[in-house]
Amino acid sequence: MLMFSAKFTVVVAFLAATSFAAPALQGRHSMDPCAGLGNYTYSTASGFSLAALYTDATNANRTGVPLVLGDTADSSTSNAILATLASAPAYTWPGPEMSLVDGALYPVSSDPDVSASGSAVTAGGELRFTITQPLSDPIDGAEIYCVQSFGSPAGFQLPVLAVNGDTGSFSLCATNEDDTSQVNVVYQAAPRDSNYKYDTCLPVRLQVVY
Repeated sequence: MLMFSAKFTVVVAFLAATSFAAPALQGRHSMDPCAGLGNYTYSTASGFSLAALYTDATNANRTGVPLVLGDTADSSTSNAILATLASAPAYTWPGPEMSLVDGALYPVSSDPDVSASGSAVTAGGELRFTITQPLSDPIDGAEIYCVQSFGSPAGFQLPVLAVNGDTGSFSLCATNEDDTSQVNVVYQAAPRDSNYKYDTCLPVRLQVVY
C-alpha cells in the first residue's frame, strides 16, 4: 500500500510539472520577434549597419541614409536615439556597426567600458537605446527585432529590419523645423508627440547593410 502511494505521488508530481512547462514553452514561442513575417527571416546576425530608405521620396542611392545613435532631447548620457548620421551631433556613441542576438539589437562599441542595447519600442516613439557606462553592468536588449531578407513577402533589394513584427511603420522625423534639427527614426509616428515635428516625418524602410 505504501509502495502504491509513493508511485502515485511521483506520477502526480510529474504531471504537474509537465502541465506547467507546456505554457512556458508556448509563451516563448509566441514572443518570437519574427512571428508573422513569413519566410526568409532571422533574429541573430552581426557585422551590419542600418540605413533608412525613403518609400515616398527620392533616394540618393539604393542603400539609403546612414543611421547612427544620436542624442536624446535632454542630452542624456544613459540613453540614445537612432538618428541620421548627417543630423547627429559629434558622434561618440557605440556603433554604427550592429549585432542582433535573439531579437535584441546591440550597437558595437569600440570602448570595452561602454555598451548599448536596444530598448522596448512603442507606437509614436523613437527607437531608443540604453547606454551603460563604466562600473555599470550591460543591460539585455528588448527581444523585439527581426531581419526580413530577400523574397516573399518583402521583395526588397536589401534585407529590412522589423520591430514587433512590423517592417512598414518607420519614419524619419525632425525634432524641429530648422536646419540644425536632429532627424530621428520613429515607429508609427503620431501627430501629438512633442519629441518631433509630425509634419516633417517621411516614411522609410530600415535596410540592413552588410
